[in-house]
Amino acid sequence: MARRLTIWPVKGGPTDQVLLWKINKTEDIGGLTIWVDGRKPPSRYSDHSREAFTTGHWKGNMLIAYTTGMKRAPARDNGAFYSDQATMTTTFIPHSGDLLVVVTVLQDPVYFTRPYIYSRAYYRSDASTAVNTKWPPCIVNYEGVAEGVVPFFLPGSNPLRDQMMQVFHVPEYASDGGEDTMYPAFRHRLKEQYLKLYSTFPKHCTQYCTTFRNGRPVANQALPEERVPPRGEKP
Repeated sequence: MARRLTIWPVKGGPTDQVLLWKINKTEDIGGLTIWVDGRKPPSRYSDHSREAFTTGHWKGNMLIAYTTGMKRAPARDNGAFYSDQATMTTTFIPHSGDLLVVVTVLQDPVYFTRPYIYSRAYYRSDASTAVNTKWPPCIVNYEGVAEGVVPFFLPGSNPLRDQMMQVFHVPEYASDGGEDTMYPAFRHRLKEQYLKLYSTFPKHCTQYCTTFRNGRPVANQALPEERVPPRGEKP
């Protein structure tokens, strides 16, 4: 969910009614168009844009939007994906004091075992504090592969399946996620395995870590084998 939103109606037709609501956010991709003129979603077999297709209706002072036709994409920055069969219900809830709460429910029969629900609150900006929703273009970084090459692995042959175990000692049944990993009881299952394997773990971080050397953070580097005393402490 974007940190800033710009929302405005678009009118038209013989009675100059509101046909849709446009929502733009602080990114370099298109925003959300919510059609409220009663039109039906397109066929599931038709081509869909990255914006997908969204219809909406009012329930009291709340605008409820339903999105279909989305393309496969990450649901979160941690890499969890949703498929092109996913649907999304977004409720815009205005409160007194210029507060808007947006609650989104993402459901996917392919990757999710339970709905993914998230929310965010926004305050209204006046003309003197208007926010800029334009965002600079993304900068392409080198990701370790040649230009035009896309890593691809056949089912069951991905060598990164156990990466979380090798780096952070998180077993596959935990890193794969799922509803069971959400509950406190799952910690007991992990604890039992950790106790069995603890003697084999490196005693310092080796990758994707931030350590402290002489009181200063050192990113993505491991501490040397010898102990480095904290600042102010004599060796």
